Amino acid sequence: MSGMAYQSNLGRNVRTFRSLRRWTLKDLAQVSGVDTGTLSRLERGEAGPSAENVQKLCKAFGISEGVLFSDDPHEESHKHRFHSVPILDASQVSAFAAGRLATTADSAASSVPVGYGYSKSTFALQGLVEGMQTVFSDTDYLIIDPEVAPKPGDFVVALNGPTVVFRQFRLTGQGDGMTFDLVPLNSFYPTIRSSDPGVHLIGTMVEHRVHRKRG
Repeated sequence: MSGMAYQSNLGRNVRTFRSLRRWTLKDLAQVSGVDTGTLSRLERGEAGPSAENVQKLCKAFGISEGVLFSDDPHEESHKHRFHSVPILDASQVSAFAAGRLATTADSAASSVPVGYGYSKSTFALQGLVEGMQTVFSDTDYLIIDPEVAPKPGDFVVALNGPTVVFRQFRLTGQGDGMTFDLVPLNSFYPTIRSSDPGVHLIGTMVEHRVHRKRG
């Protein structure tokens, strides 16, 4: 296969996979981390892909590199390996944690597309970063999967009494029951301990999607 055909297959396949998912270039940029200008040039065959961008696109679509460049990508076998997740606000997260809310991307006011591999209970948050602003911004999307158990150093969403918080998980003991601290990145905010009343883990951050408003 010539280099030109190789590149042509890539552009066609990226456009095909994106269209079948009903993603805009902006949607794919959010999922993959490849900017819209680069995606547009790739689809038109005006630029060759970097190894890093190939990996990002394969992860976003849930396919292998061979499928991404294939003459016959068999999209049907891959098109269900993605979904959109609802964007919840703090009050909805609290209701979700209490079992009073079963929000889906279809019923939510807004949603974001994610790659394959996350559970059906995954949701997104935006704006819940008080005490964490050294790394996270109010405009970022935090993709949270309640079915992923946190490991030391992971970032988690939890209930602290009636308040929903986003903190870093620090394991402090695994004897008769797991004990942990929820640590802010800003030291002016207090550390929350699992022994405090009303502390309950909701889910683990599985993706941090930086979102910068234009203009």
